[in-house]
Order: sequence, then structure tokens, then C-alpha cells
Amino acid sequence: MLQFKDLAEAMGRIRPFIAVSPLVPSNHLSERLQVNLFLKLENLQVTGSFKVRGALNKILLMSKEERDRGVVTASAGNHAQGVAWAAGKLGIEATVVMPRHAPIAKVLATRGYGAQVIREGDTYDDCARRAMELAKARGATLIHAFDDPQVIAGQGTLGIELCQQMGAFDAILIPAGGGGLIAGVSLAIKTLRPNVRVIGVQSEKAPAFAESWKKGERVELPPGSTLCDGIAVAKPGEITFQMAQGLVDEMFLVKEEFVEAAIVTFLERKHLVVEGAGAAPLALFLQEEGLLRGKKVVLLVSGGNLDLQWLDRLIQRGAMGLSRRMRLKALLRDVPGSLAKATSLIASTGANILQVFHDRLAPGHQIQFSEVEFDLEIEGPEHAEALKKLLEENGISLIQEVGAKPGPWRGSPLERLK
Repeated sequence: MLQFKDLAEAMGRIRPFIAVSPLVPSNHLSERLQVNLFLKLENLQVTGSFKVRGALNKILLMSKEERDRGVVTASAGNHAQGVAWAAGKLGIEATVVMPRHAPIAKVLATRGYGAQVIREGDTYDDCARRAMELAKARGATLIHAFDDPQVIAGQGTLGIELCQQMGAFDAILIPAGGGGLIAGVSLAIKTLRPNVRVIGVQSEKAPAFAESWKKGERVELPPGSTLCDGIAVAKPGEITFQMAQGLVDEMFLVKEEFVEAAIVTFLERKHLVVEGAGAAPLALFLQEEGLLRGKKVVLLVSGGNLDLQWLDRLIQRGAMGLSRRMRLKALLRDVPGSLAKATSLIASTGANILQVFHDRLAPGHQIQFSEVEFDLEIEGPEHAEALKKLLEENGISLIQEVGAKPGPWRGSPLERLK
């Protein structure tokens, strides 16, 4: 069984290669959530994730003969980059099997670090089976993404580092997937700060670790579509699960809309790019109002490798959720000056017109009218209401408000965090 001394030795081993990630307070989030909140920013780590710690520790412990035969791993992205980066630093050939639908940014980054990438299978578990076959055929070392004592020890260095940066605190929230991070960090925390509550967080779309922890036995639950791709694992590891059973105090599941809200909150308030798994701990606070009120809490922000296409969509959805963007559909008489009048009225309120969609062929209206949709940047809910009132007072018929009250955002804590 893994012991604290293994983590301490790993700490000395990897220290020359990696940065000490920042631990920062968040005054705004602390005030709004009524906790004393600190963020451990592993999204600013080398390769943008904590995963480099475990990969580096594993590779540094390999013999020369093992290094000459290369390494193989399977990953949805962050472990892939950690292995690729660490192998590249030590001149070792690395092959990474990634899901076909892995975020493009993570695939490109892994190749950029020098690894050969094979895209095969739809899930991490599909990739893991293929990686095992390749490692056996080549005589290469298989570096498991989480269920390896040396990988877990590397991840656990994060807990030691945190305790060196901070005195007493009450709780830590940690993303959980296969369990390498929560197992290693929990061992460090419970050794150095035994009274700290260790709380694991998973997406409800990928609940295998949480459900296994609650039942007291490993269960397999294929993950659904989730923003938390970094922790979308069908079954926790054997070693990680055994460790978590004795070290983790609580496990929670979060809804996807709160993960979205957390990512947007990090962008809006902390100017940080955080991926879904890394945002899961904050998502729990947004979902469970009043959680740990008055306590001193650390959120482990595990990674920041968010796909750019998701980032673009999240920013736009977040703007709507914060009532900073809206779309209005109006019927305008199809005569010269009609559109100019509408745009002039909109501009007079200080709204910024981002796009205009003009449809003369929209069904269901008299032929003398055109349907026009305005995509607008606004200041907030009061601005939206004033704008609609002004248009209607000037004879412009509004037929639909699109996206001003999108389903998953309405009633979410985004409004409380403004």
C-alpha cells in the first residue's frame, strides 16, 4: 500500500522539473459564497494540468533499459500531455492512444510535445485496452493514467505542496475520475492535516467513482457526454478506490449546467481558463448553496486545457446567462428606412448590435413585412426591458426574445455572482 514517504520521495524527484503552482485567495467568490475560498491553480502547471506530476515520477523511476523501449499510455488528454512532455524531457519515445473525439487542443498539444498519437475508440477505457496491447507487443512500459502507485505518488505531491503553502484549513474539494489525484492528495492531506475534510466531485454524467465510493465497491458506469472529459472514466482504479475508501470524507455529483457556470465564472471573475474537470469543485459550490458556509476551503483547479470551440460557445452562453447579450426578433415593414429606424432606436439605448439577420421569406407573416433578428450586447436585465419597451412604443412589433432566458442558466448562481 502506498505510504506518505512515497509521496515525499516523489516530491524531491520531480521538483527540479515542475513549477510550484499558485495558491490564491478569491475575495469575490468568498464574499458571494460565504466561505473563505482559496484556489490551487494547477491549470497554470506545466502542460496545463496536474497530470505531469504523476507521469514524471513514473518515468524518472524507469531503468535505462525500460526507457530505451519507450512508453505507451492511454488518455483523454491531460495525462497524454503529461507523459508526452515528461518523455520528451528525458529523450524517451512515447505513444499515446486517445479517444477519437478527444478535444482537438489536447491532441495537438500531445503531438507538439513529441508523442505519437493514435486516435482509437470512443472512451478512455477503449483506449486503455489498445494501449495495453501496444505496450505488450513492443515491450514498452505502460503508464496507467491513474491506477499506478508511482503515478498516484506523483499526484500526491500536490497535497504536500499545498500544505507547505498554507496553514490550517477546513476542507478541500478535488475532482475525481479514475482516482489518481484524489487518492494521492488525500493521503498527503490526511497525513499532514488529518482534520481537513476531503470532498470529491464528479459530473453526474460520469458518476462511476462517486457511486462506487457510496456503495463501497467498484462499479462500472459508462460515462455520458460531459464537459468534464478529464474525469470521464467508466470505473475507478483498484488502488485508487481502496485508498479513497479510507481517506475521502464525502463525494458529490454536479450537474453539467453548473460546470458551465463555473467555467464562465472563472473567466469572468478570475480571468482564468479552466477546463470542465478543473471547474467541477466550484460547480459544486454554485449548485449546493450554503455548502461549507464560513469555512476555510481550498478548490483544487486541476487543469486548464479547454477546447477552443467549447470556450467560444461557453463565453456566448455565459453572456446570455448574465443578461449581457440578447436576441430580439421583430417584424419590420419592408420599406426604405424601416431597418434604419430600428437600429437607431437600439443604438440610442447604448446597446451594441453584433449581428442582424434579415429574412424577407419567413413564413406566417404578411408579404409586406420582413422578419429581422438582432443579436445585441447589453448591460443587463434592466437594459433589456428598457430596450424592448422603447421599440414597442415606436411601433416595432417584437415577435420573439431568443436566448435572453436560456434554460440551464436561468436561476443559476451566475446571477448571484455578478
